[in-house]
Amino acid sequence: MPPKITWYVTSHGFGHAIRSTTVMEEVFRQAPEAQIDLRTKAPGELFANLPTSNFRITPVNLDCGTIDTPEWDVDKRATMYAMRAIQDSRETLIEEEVAHLAANPSNVVVFDVPWLAPVIARQANIPSVAIANFTWDQIYRPLARDEEEVFEVARIAEDYRKTTLGLRTPLSTNLPALINLVKIPLIARHAVQGREETRRELSLGEEQVVVLIALNQGAEDLADSMWPDHFQTVGFVDLGRENHKCLPSHWRSRFPDLVAVADLVLSKPGYGIASECIANRTPLIHLPRTNFSETIPLINDLDRMGKHLPVKMEELKSPGFMSRLVRWHARQLEEPWPPVETNGAAEAARRILRLASHSKG
Repeated sequence: MPPKITWYVTSHGFGHAIRSTTVMEEVFRQAPEAQIDLRTKAPGELFANLPTSNFRITPVNLDCGTIDTPEWDVDKRATMYAMRAIQDSRETLIEEEVAHLAANPSNVVVFDVPWLAPVIARQANIPSVAIANFTWDQIYRPLARDEEEVFEVARIAEDYRKTTLGLRTPLSTNLPALINLVKIPLIARHAVQGREETRRELSLGEEQVVVLIALNQGAEDLADSMWPDHFQTVGFVDLGRENHKCLPSHWRSRFPDLVAVADLVLSKPGYGIASECIANRTPLIHLPRTNFSETIPLINDLDRMGKHLPVKMEELKSPGFMSRLVRWHARQLEEPWPPVETNGAAEAARRILRLASHSKG
């Protein structure tokens, strides 16, 4: 019988969905007959490359992530309110998903990383696999403001302890709530098209320093930044400068090609962008993200795995910063990249399929 997998992905940001998509593609390479039942409210276009014949997606939401401010700070009050709303509905959510698994049997539940997923799997008597570089209890613990919120965060950690197998990627916290934990290599997307071909397609000159502006918000604030004339910026927001290309939306599906063609990427720090910069050997310039517990260990791993430069928005606009950036970029061209394994998707897929093969479902 083909392996049947139920997969839950948080709807918070794109990084979790992209990481799961990368592993799903590898699952289908190793087991083309596999069937995946994806349950998430992440945008459907992120999963467009998966085979429709044995893949389906249903909008289900089991967690809330964080509510962020325009400055990439975590709105503590709004986030904890959203977390408590999920917890108030947890018994209903669990009951509905256990009923779904009874009607649609699976061999394994995979999740990245809604905390109710391992509870659902345990009640359905199905093994579960977490793919994670953090768990939500770690993010929420510093945000808890009263005893009730402290209790709910502790309950989330207890939910994670029901996980059968945790797959810990690099750029990771220590994941204390996942008891049976295995380290795997980086899960990351690589460019499909060669750098020279992508440069020709985008009409970029080899003499230009290409900076990919990978920001969903705040990109407009860079319009007045004093980029050197030979710096060509590209992105999905019009900066209103002569040496900027505002890309059509279809390039979003080819984002790894953009990372690979760029000489520098400017973004906030997160697993998705950091992993792709490492995999495609493009230095990352990152703006601050505060009150999010993933950030510090992620940057610590970047120190040994990649090339990166922390910068504040006001620095980007300040006189003298761009000349500093030119010097920093020149140094990066002279220094070798650290060797990093980026075959985590293949390793994750092997372990998921192995666990599925031993499960009656």
